[in-house]
Amino acid sequence: MTSTKLVFLLVGFILCAIPLSIFVTLWINSSASSATTSTASATDTTTTLPTQCYAYTTINDAYRNYVNGYGCCYTPFDTISYIASGWYRITGSAGSKLLTTAVTTTSICGASYPGYFNGTLPATAGTSVSGTVCFYTGAVCAYSLAPIVATNCNSYYVFYLIATSSTSYKYCTTT
Repeated sequence: MTSTKLVFLLVGFILCAIPLSIFVTLWINSSASSATTSTASATDTTTTLPTQCYAYTTINDAYRNYVNGYGCCYTPFDTISYIASGWYRITGSAGSKLLTTAVTTTSICGASYPGYFNGTLPATAGTSVSGTVCFYTGAVCAYSLAPIVATNCNSYYVFYLIATSSTSYKYCTTT
């Protein structure tokens, strides 16, 4: 064999061997990766959260937070209180959940008639409970709305709130 033919044979071998080795390496890595993925998913115990944990409106009004002690019925509290029926997450200055202890006074939470969730919040992620919201109008639970649904979204709650009959009624929140 002449040296020219030997050089061409060597160059051809190199040109074919490099792509072949790259394809083999990629194939081996993808096989190892998919094996790892299937092993991880077989032992994964994460909870699938319901849709409402991702599709909600945020309430972050500080005056709704019972701890803040806001009174009633002066600007801006009497102008932004209406809540349409739907899913809500309580965040920021409003706290993290609906108040779950009885309200025994009027004119708190920026409302004439403050309301609280009369029920127990779910402890397990992905679960929901139904309850009632009681509004204090001079007597405990003189006016109520049901069903109010509370869902545990792992690190936070969302609530299905019902629109009130008047802006004088507001949901109280807390941390």
